[in-house]
Amino acid sequence: MCYYMFYIAGRDILERYIPNHLASFRYQIESNRSSLFLYLLTIRLFPLSPYWLINIISPFVGVPVWIFFVTCMLGILPYTFVTVEAGQMLSEVESISDILDSRFMGKLFLISAVPIFVSIVTRKRNKSGSVEEKHEQVGFLSSGELD
Repeated sequence: MCYYMFYIAGRDILERYIPNHLASFRYQIESNRSSLFLYLLTIRLFPLSPYWLINIISPFVGVPVWIFFVTCMLGILPYTFVTVEAGQMLSEVESISDILDSRFMGKLFLISAVPIFVSIVTRKRNKSGSVEEKHEQVGFLSSGELD
C-alpha cells in the first residue's frame, strides 16, 4: 500500500528534494536489472543501507511491486531475528560477554551471507554463459567442439 501511496503522491516531492539520490538509485537498479531481486535483497540485508530511502524511491526507479514486496518481507528477517534474540538474551544476561555470544553472531552472519553468496554464484554463472555466447558469435566454439 505504501508503495502505491508514494507512487501516486511522492514523485514531485522526491524530484524536488532528493533528485541526486533518485538518479543514483535509478542507475543502480538499471545496472542490476538482470539480478534485481538479489540486488535489492542484498542491500536490504546490509545493515548500513537506508531502508527507508529504498522504500520511498523504489516506485520511481522501476522496481516491480512484487520484487519490492518480497524483498521487504525477506529483508526484515534479520532485524526480526535480532530483536527476538535480543529479547531472549536480555532475560538471561549476566554479563556483557553473554551479548557477544559466538552462536548468536554466527546465526546473524549466516542469515546475511546467504543472499550475498547466491548473488556471487549467479553473477559468475551469468558471466561464464555470456563468455560462451560471445565465443560462439565470433566462431571460437561450435556446437560439435563442446561434446
